[in-house]
Amino acid sequence: GDHIYHMEYSRMGEFHKSRGADLTIAMMRVPLDQAHHFGMGITSENDQIIEWEEKPKRARSTLASMGVYVFNTDFLYDCLSKILEHDFGKNIIPHAIAHHRVYAYHFNGYWRDVGTLHAYWDANMDILRPESGLDLSVWQTYTNLEEEGRSGDRPPTRISRSAKVENSFISQGCVIDGSVTNSILSPGVVVEKGARVEHSVLLHDCVVKENAQLSYVIADKLSHFGRGSNVGNGDRAKPNRKNPDHLKEGLTVIGKSALVPNDCIVGSNCIIHPKVTETSYAGKDVSDGQTIELK
Repeated sequence: GDHIYHMEYSRMGEFHKSRGADLTIAMMRVPLDQAHHFGMGITSENDQIIEWEEKPKRARSTLASMGVYVFNTDFLYDCLSKILEHDFGKNIIPHAIAHHRVYAYHFNGYWRDVGTLHAYWDANMDILRPESGLDLSVWQTYTNLEEEGRSGDRPPTRISRSAKVENSFISQGCVIDGSVTNSILSPGVVVEKGARVEHSVLLHDCVVKENAQLSYVIADKLSHFGRGSNVGNGDRAKPNRKNPDHLKEGLTVIGKSALVPNDCIVGSNCIIHPKVTETSYAGKDVSDGQTIELK
């Protein structure tokens, strides 16, 4: 396998052609105790995949699918027309291994499966961890800055004299008068004076008003945190009551365009649904593990 930090699809395409493959699957080694999350492949000496286990309870291999595939176009059309069900892991890959040439492309650089809230948060935090292998400047990652109702670049970020920013990733157009630690701020986020944001991921145009305190928060676009609100600083061991499997690691999730009222306390492992307004809250306290839905 190539010792590269990030996936270069052209190399995988060249490998696919060189093996005369119908399907090539990018794969990497994972610990055995993680195997139940992935499709696992068993290969021959020349990297041909000869057996497949989809999310096995007891895996016989440590080679996990990354969910990155190269198909010959005719072969893919053929599979989709002949196989009734179209789940890659359960239907298409096992069929292909039984009847065609399927190969494993070994990758050992940076990769994360961000299929859970905690994994998504963790991958964002990797931008801030020098040892993670995720280095946007070395990779020369460029983001398309055209977005809803706006074309071209945002203005530069403004960090005022009262601001304090530590180990954070701050996008264009942010205005910071408060304190930001260990956090990812997407374009247009406003953090007012006396506000504190830590260990959080805030998407486009969130507003954190004066003296609000945010900790371990994932907030979707246009969320609004009222003056003096306190979000995510609860008991991180209490899972969300409605979705305990999805939210149990101590994160609080705020939906798109949702409002957290002034002086409201929102605990840990809470979910605030999109577009929630002040009328959806029963009082000023949302206890750990609660969900607030639009009313």
